Amino acid sequence: MKIFILIITSVLTFSLSAQTEDILKKKTNSNKSSIWNDLAEYYVKQRDSIGLNTAANKALELALKEKDLEEQGKAFMHIAQLERICSGRYTESYLNLLKRASDLLLQQKSKYAAHCLQSISQKYNTSGEYDKALDYLFQAEKEGLDNSPEDLGSIYCDIGYAYLYKGVPDSARIYTEKALQYATNNKDTLSLTVSYSLLGIINRRENNYSMALKYYLKCADLYEQQKEWRRLSTTWCNIAVLYTDWEKYAQAIEFADRAIEIIKRHQLSEKELSRALLISGPPLVSTKQTDKAIENYKSALPNLNNSYQRRSCLFGLVKAYYELNIQDSVNNYMQQLESEFVRSKATYTDSYYIFKGLIALRHRQFDKAIEYYEKSIELRKHNKNGIVQRTAIDTYLNLSEAYKMGPHDYKKALYYKDIAFKLQDSIYQQKHNEMMSEYYVQFETANKELEINRLQIKHQEERYQSLLIISISGILIVALSIAWLYNRIIRLKKEKETTLLSQRIDQKEKDFLNLQQETEQRLTRKYIDGLETERKRLATELHDDICNSMMALELNINEERKNQQIDIPYFIKRLSEIRNRVRNVSHELMPPSFQYATIDEMLTDFITHLNLPPEIKAEYKSTPHVHWENIPSKIGFELYRIVQESTSNALKYAFPSKITVELKLENNNLSVSIEDDGIGFDTNKKNKGIGIQTIAQRIQSINGTFSLISRPNEGTKIRVDIRLKNRHKS
Repeated sequence: MKIFILIITSVLTFSLSAQTEDILKKKTNSNKSSIWNDLAEYYVKQRDSIGLNTAANKALELALKEKDLEEQGKAFMHIAQLERICSGRYTESYLNLLKRASDLLLQQKSKYAAHCLQSISQKYNTSGEYDKALDYLFQAEKEGLDNSPEDLGSIYCDIGYAYLYKGVPDSARIYTEKALQYATNNKDTLSLTVSYSLLGIINRRENNYSMALKYYLKCADLYEQQKEWRRLSTTWCNIAVLYTDWEKYAQAIEFADRAIEIIKRHQLSEKELSRALLISGPPLVSTKQTDKAIENYKSALPNLNNSYQRRSCLFGLVKAYYELNIQDSVNNYMQQLESEFVRSKATYTDSYYIFKGLIALRHRQFDKAIEYYEKSIELRKHNKNGIVQRTAIDTYLNLSEAYKMGPHDYKKALYYKDIAFKLQDSIYQQKHNEMMSEYYVQFETANKELEINRLQIKHQEERYQSLLIISISGILIVALSIAWLYNRIIRLKKEKETTLLSQRIDQKEKDFLNLQQETEQRLTRKYIDGLETERKRLATELHDDICNSMMALELNINEERKNQQIDIPYFIKRLSEIRNRVRNVSHELMPPSFQYATIDEMLTDFITHLNLPPEIKAEYKSTPHVHWENIPSKIGFELYRIVQESTSNALKYAFPSKITVELKLENNNLSVSIEDDGIGFDTNKKNKGIGIQTIAQRIQSINGTFSLISRPNEGTKIRVDIRLKNRHKS
């Protein structure tokens, strides 16, 4: 029987080949450009570069003679396909030929225009220029809607692909589902398989693994029916990657082995086999089958020409030897990996930095670990293709540990640990939802089985259904109880660790603030004490030396005037004024003594004896019936100096006509205000001078507060407030 079928198949194949050759001979005898273009299309599908070269150039020659713009456009499309087949890539020449073809086809509103525009977009999709690809695809969509609706399924697939790798998954899903609808309606198997594959990738990147698996399996079924073994092996590899991301490593190994088996059975290329061996590595390492993983990686490496795949393979070997703690091999393959990055001019990936951080952490190089992990996090922010959350959690936990053990930065350690716990909660919730979804699917499947059994065994239906519902309810109750307990344990542990870390951070901050405050007060007191000592020294010298000398001079002049009858009253008057001024300055510099006078009396005396020009008035007011002697001498001393400094500043710079000083005590709040009606200034523009800084330091030393209000041409007001600890009754 088998021999008979083989004979029949051989006869049919020979017959079909003979018919094809007869048709081709008839076509080559034609002088119509359309016939030669059809022949060129046949050679494109056969990937026959020699036949395609002859047919495409003949079609162009005849189309130019016929002045048929549409056939010229088709001929240029076929010449572009010839360029791609010969070069094996999308060249600039290929792109220019297609653009020339599209101009001609669009001019003729040809149904082939959409396909030509789509071919241009595929070049840009391949080179990662997704915006340009989308521009041509939307133009192709318009042409397809108008002239060739049969192309829309394929066009929408390419739009979905562009949006997916551009990092816009929502738009990718919308257009891929459109493609699926068109492909289903038009029974376009090619677009159908591409749509299923794209939807699988989209759902995998969104961590919707069960839905991704559904689409991959549909895609695999179609490829198996069509005996597309290369594409089937690729789909098995995609499912293996999906299960690896899903952390279902046994299933990942199973599908990787399926891909390897089908590649070997149908003698597919070494490139396909190497890819499948590469994909089998991560789940093997995760299930502690490290030796087998290393064997597969080493078998794959020589046949991997793609730089990304070579880097993945070398990285897999590094991780495998790291698991076995064979440091020499780790260093060897790490050097090869870094050389591959340099050779391919590729950017270091987040996975690379994560692993470098892990090695640094193992060697207790915490600063390096922090540097590598933070680089990986920064790269991950710009990665639009999705990440495995488990890796992210480990990254943040390790970074938290590095900050804790290295620079002892507990605040950052807490911050990254908190992120890790939030991600962990998210994963738990996702797994919980997936588990519930699986239970729901099982429930639905069981119901369908019961529906079939109901037709066969009617009397057992209620019993089976009841048992099923009870079983599922029990499973759900147990699952929910376990989930609740697990969540509770995790939360309590997290809260405990967070509380401890927070307490340590708070204590460190409190100690730092106390130290800072004590240092500032000590420096302020030291500055003011030094200032007062210098003032006292200057006052003593002015009073004891200069004043006395000038008085002696005055007496000598008086004596000379009496003896020689010289009338110099003017000089005597001036000397007297200078002596009084020096005396006043020395009194101002001399620290006031509150042993015999209160702050109120001292300020009254100060304002009363101010040496003012005739055009300036000074006024002093205070709260009546107050026991001012109860005010601490330290506070009184500082307030006195503040009033001195403020009135001095007003007289020097403000050009006032009136200065008002007011001392108040209300509800245990002691305040003093100094106000003038001078020229004022803009507090937002003017820098604080030494006088204002000195006032601020004095107020800080007695734990007071002050406000400064001033506007141009509206005067200036300074107010100082001190909250007294003890009650001072009026």
